[in-house]
Amino acid sequence: MNSKKRSKELHLENSNKRVQELAQAYDEIQIEIFRSRHHHHPMSIIVVEPVLDAIQTSLHRLVQEIQQAMVSSYVINNMAHTLSKYIRRTDFVLEQRERGRFIILCPDTNSSDLELMVEYVKSVAKEQLGAPITCGAATFPNEAITFEELLKKAETQLEGIKHHSRNESEDPYSFTRSDNGIASEEVSPKAEALPISGASSRS
Repeated sequence: MNSKKRSKELHLENSNKRVQELAQAYDEIQIEIFRSRHHHHPMSIIVVEPVLDAIQTSLHRLVQEIQQAMVSSYVINNMAHTLSKYIRRTDFVLEQRERGRFIILCPDTNSSDLELMVEYVKSVAKEQLGAPITCGAATFPNEAITFEELLKKAETQLEGIKHHSRNESEDPYSFTRSDNGIASEEVSPKAEALPISGASSRS
């Protein structure tokens, strides 16, 4: 198969209805923030970012045939499909295509459940896509009370994990929450069922 044909096959637009562009989901995000604040319920977000360097290694032959942009598009589309298939129906998958990542909005998810959720998402990516991901996360209201603040906290943790891993030459895909938001070890449960009790339906 020549590179043009391969590139055409891989350059697929994401048509998954569960995945929304972040900018277009503003009203729904604010509704969830209001609901959590009004009912005194926790809510969490996870910023999910594929590690393209690792994907390039695992798809070495493919990378030789197509441009990096095609690889990125292929990974993002497949991750969108996988996340929407395996996460809870109460969660939102928000796409930031220009930054090559996703945000998972997790209603009724406290900090303890969030750890399990991150481990589960990492396990799903590894088993279904064969690719590692880096995650940063934050919880309402413990760490922030607006979506923008939650996103900033999660992004800061994401960058901290990547920076720490580069400096220490450790696994950059591990995640364990701590006071300083730095990863210390990885737990990889089987991606068969989400081990979280907070999967209640929205009220």
